[in-house]
Amino acid sequence: MDESDALEGWESLCREVGSPFHTAAFCSVVQRHWPGADQARHVVVNNGGICQAVVPGFLYGACPRLDYYRANVVPALAGEIIGSHALVGWLGGPIARHGAALIEALEIHLDLCRDNNAMSFLFGIDGRAHHLLQELAGIGYRLGRLQTNMVLDIHPDHAIDPVTRLKRKERAERRRVMRRADEAGLRLRIVTPSQAVPLAELIRSGVSPSNDQRDILPATFLRGVLQADLPGMEVLLAVTPNDEVAAIALNFRWRETYYLWLSGNRKDLAKPFYPSDFLYQHAIRRAANLGITEIQGGRSPYPIKLAYGFRGVPIMCAIHPLAAISQTAVDGWIAAQTARHLATYPEIGL
Repeated sequence: MDESDALEGWESLCREVGSPFHTAAFCSVVQRHWPGADQARHVVVNNGGICQAVVPGFLYGACPRLDYYRANVVPALAGEIIGSHALVGWLGGPIARHGAALIEALEIHLDLCRDNNAMSFLFGIDGRAHHLLQELAGIGYRLGRLQTNMVLDIHPDHAIDPVTRLKRKERAERRRVMRRADEAGLRLRIVTPSQAVPLAELIRSGVSPSNDQRDILPATFLRGVLQADLPGMEVLLAVTPNDEVAAIALNFRWRETYYLWLSGNRKDLAKPFYPSDFLYQHAIRRAANLGITEIQGGRSPYPIKLAYGFRGVPIMCAIHPLAAISQTAVDGWIAAQTARHLATYPEIGL
């Protein structure tokens, strides 16, 4: 099987069992545009010409976001890492059609880690993937809570009224806000990612308002993402009567799930336009119209997500120390990271 066939098989598998953050196209953007030093260490298992399993991974060198995670708690996590790329999305780790393919792919992945004297660090696994987590624990991975994914169940009536299932007081408030946005003349526009390249700084300002924290979402990476027109990605814009973009959201349509990945909004246009609320409600309505059953809103339980009824689902990490680091050090880091996250966001402790 040549490289193009392997990549096509990888993408096909992602369409069946993975997330948009697992795709070869997404990994390629990370590899080409994420700053720092990293080397691809992806594992693709094929059988009979069909892709059976994938473990996306990178041998990380200098990486601002990973360096932050290594040192944000005590004890710090030292040592070489081959990791999935959920530092950028929120779901990484392995995907497979069945258990045997999963184990085969993980065995190859762990051999790569041994060859590089590195630990295996899977940054983002849905806490509801109980079978996968059991399989990982069974082969020596240490598991812990890394972050929280905010999730909203979508029902057909959301297509008519995106706040219909909220409690009465919250429902009335969100309707009032949307009415004001409509009265101010705000309108929805949907464009391709490549059309949104000029709006890259608006997205970055939403991820981190402080200029000295922008490497949380590096400009080179974000522009690479937008120019790539990644599979399933679409861009929602909230546009004023003067044709100014008041807010932007980069989302993915992916099987039964709608992913709200990155967004930004003009603070100076918050009133009278309420563009953030406007895009949340349109995203909910759009998901329902597309027949989607779940919206994933990503890490951090911001008040606006809670206001729209999103609930917290654990994002788990899995670390296999191998010979690169002691099991005690891994367990200490995981316990400290879990405690830090739950202390930072006590409202979503599960």
